[in-house]
Amino acid sequence: MSESVQISKKFCDIGIVLLLVLIFCITNGHYEINFLPLFAMLFGLIALCSAIFRLLRLKAFIRLGDASYSIYLLHDIGWFRLNKYIVPII
Repeated sequence: MSESVQISKKFCDIGIVLLLVLIFCITNGHYEINFLPLFAMLFGLIALCSAIFRLLRLKAFIRLGDASYSIYLLHDIGWFRLNKYIVPII
């Protein structure tokens, strides 16, 4: 007996698309806590499938993710300098 969740890739991809359509149809553009379960299900399906119709495996998306993560890591240096040198002046 397997202890892991087994979901077919096709079901996962269709579920992701349906959740995205549902989220865009029922939200009004403002963040509300009521939509959190939908976003959690969307994140869970993306984490289980690891690729949306193989879209996330394209080299362009991989490079975009690497660049975004690098910029995210550089924010720490910027916030440190801001708090250490610029905020005491003000």
